[in-house]
Amino acid sequence: MKLARSKWLTIAIIVSGLLSISDGSYANYWNGSRAAGANTNVYYDSSFASYGYTPHMDQARANWNSVGNSKVSFAHPLTTTGYGNLDKAYIGYHSFDTTTFAGTWHYSSSGSVIDNWSSNFDHASMIFYDNIFAANSFTYNQVVKTMTHELGHTIGLAHPTQTGYTADGDVTTAVPVGAFSVMYKGQLSYWVQTYDSSELKKKYP
Repeated sequence: MKLARSKWLTIAIIVSGLLSISDGSYANYWNGSRAAGANTNVYYDSSFASYGYTPHMDQARANWNSVGNSKVSFAHPLTTTGYGNLDKAYIGYHSFDTTTFAGTWHYSSSGSVIDNWSSNFDHASMIFYDNIFAANSFTYNQVVKTMTHELGHTIGLAHPTQTGYTADGDVTTAVPVGAFSVMYKGQLSYWVQTYDSSELKKKYP
């Protein structure tokens, strides 16, 4: 989910810290790659257990892990000790609309937000909005699909379309007719597709 920086000035979140983002994509995956590849460790903030979302993220990780690309995996360490810069996932809330379900941010190794998503990055953070899930009466599967989608952003996948542009208006390669993607912007219909697997193999050959 692409979010404008100004919106974050009014966000109230359960976890501490203020997050901001802008991005740019030039393919169905951003040109920027993770410095250490796409075998990642995702640490869940305590808000996941508090709000009951641990099984949802566990399933979302399993969806990508089942793709069968040895260079792409999502593990879940139970501690931050000894792991360096982990990817982190949070549960929060906001009040600026009812259609922004989640957001993802890329960071440098020093912790600075990387605004240009065509740049390489070190780690990522995700936040999911409990009150927006509730306002839209999300089912278990819809929450899992949203988390699967955001995990895709943490390894550099963009928002594809069948028009030759991303959903954010950037030039891209068109999704073939008859193909679908879990990375469609705002989608709640698809799990990880064959198309998504092929894009991962291009990005992480």
